[in-house]
Amino acid sequence: MTAYFQVACRAHYSVLEPPSFWQRLYPYFEARLLHQVRRSNGPRLEFIPTDVSNYGEIAKLLLMHNGYDLYRVPTDRADYAEIAKLAVQHEGWALQYVPPDRADYGELAMFAVQNNGYAINDVPTGRDDYGELARHAVQQEGQALQDVPSNRPDYGELAKLAVQQDCQALQYV
Repeated sequence: MTAYFQVACRAHYSVLEPPSFWQRLYPYFEARLLHQVRRSNGPRLEFIPTDVSNYGEIAKLLLMHNGYDLYRVPTDRADYAEIAKLAVQHEGWALQYVPPDRADYGELAMFAVQNNGYAINDVPTGRDDYGELARHAVQQEGQALQDVPSNRPDYGELAKLAVQQDCQALQYV
């Protein structure tokens, strides 16, 4: 019995394929999987079973290294907002994988544009809060003005903020 537990506790999961049925039966499978993610940035998120109890924690750790994998996280998870927030804070471009019809989209978009002003490119322009998001985007990165529609009534104000942040933004006015 001791030998079995030694093997189980040393289990190492491939970063290039999902765990096998038998690997999932090892005692402490979920703890070992989390330990491996913490130590080696693997396995990849696409190979993490979504039904493990620590999926949210594993996803957050992996998304800190690659926010683009947010599209692999099921949007119907109870902890999706928390996972998505971490992803867009580390990589603003991950916002493109957040469904715009989510109730918390505005909050997640704000985190994204405050981290990376260019993320404004992924925000639907018809949103009621688009002006506020655009303002934060150009204050974070003046050249994000290139992704803001110039026919907006507040474009002049946004352009002024953008040029104050980065004089190179003047080329988009």
